[in-house]
Amino acid sequence: MIIYWTGNLVEIVFNANNMTDLVYQEEDIKDQSKTQQIIEDNIDFIVKNSKEKEKVLILAEKKNQPLFFDGNKRVSAFNPGFIDLFLHSDLTRLEELIKDSSFNIFITHTYPFLDRATALIAASYENKEGNNNMFLVTKRKTRIPEKTFFDNSEQLIFHRKYKDDSTGIKMRAEDAKGIESIRLGTAFSVEIFFYLTPQFYPKATLISNLLDSNGFVIGNVSNTSKYFFGINGTAYIAPMTNYKWYYYAMNVFPNHIEIYVNGSQILSYPLHEPMRNSGNKLYIGNHDNFQYYIGAISEVAITKTTLDSNQIQATWKEIKQVVGK
Repeated sequence: MIIYWTGNLVEIVFNANNMTDLVYQEEDIKDQSKTQQIIEDNIDFIVKNSKEKEKVLILAEKKNQPLFFDGNKRVSAFNPGFIDLFLHSDLTRLEELIKDSSFNIFITHTYPFLDRATALIAASYENKEGNNNMFLVTKRKTRIPEKTFFDNSEQLIFHRKYKDDSTGIKMRAEDAKGIESIRLGTAFSVEIFFYLTPQFYPKATLISNLLDSNGFVIGNVSNTSKYFFGINGTAYIAPMTNYKWYYYAMNVFPNHIEIYVNGSQILSYPLHEPMRNSGNKLYIGNHDNFQYYIGAISEVAITKTTLDSNQIQATWKEIKQVVGK
């Protein structure tokens, strides 16, 4: 009897292992099938949005990148491929290509070593179209106004005016990697003038020095047309309309916050305590870890006092004369 049951136990255990292997194989097949479908969908998306023999740039997972050029007669705008990128000079050449050329760029994935290249894309391109796994950015046609609107205050702590020339694009890309931290009082204001377009990166950020639940942030809500204004880890969300110029002004007081959009106050809500300084870097058009805002940012200002509503309305009136409604 002992030998009989032992034999059966061994057989049961053996069969259980085989069953487990079959389950894993079935899961692997499902994963492979899903990945294959994603790749095919992305190839269709590339073919739909490009022409034969057209040079395009594709930022994708290293293992999948060659597949996107397999048999569809598209040409890589940059060689060597990203699998072979080891030299700093290659990265520099890629960055110059992005800054100075106008190839269409398809993106499914970016690596940390392509961080600066991605920052240059955010600064000089705009989102055109996307599917669930890939998006296409094209050289930005929306031009940044030459006029400066935020530099007339003696209370300025920080001011940045971007332009569409090489120096302006480079500055915007550098600012996306973080500027020195700034110390803010219990009352201050933040202003930003930008062109609102659909975004791909989750939590695409316009301006932020957020760290944990300290500091402030203004950014996009998960690739929607909604934007959030946050202080001390608490945020207010407001719907916007894509393909328009916007002027945001945020007044922060010790006990409440005021938010203005295009000259009109849309919100005032209480703060339980004054804003806690984060000590974090100030980011423009990003927040530290691939939260890039792709599109035109014209101007940013932070002042050490809050802004009068009449002043905000006057600034919007000036802006509207340049860009229209």
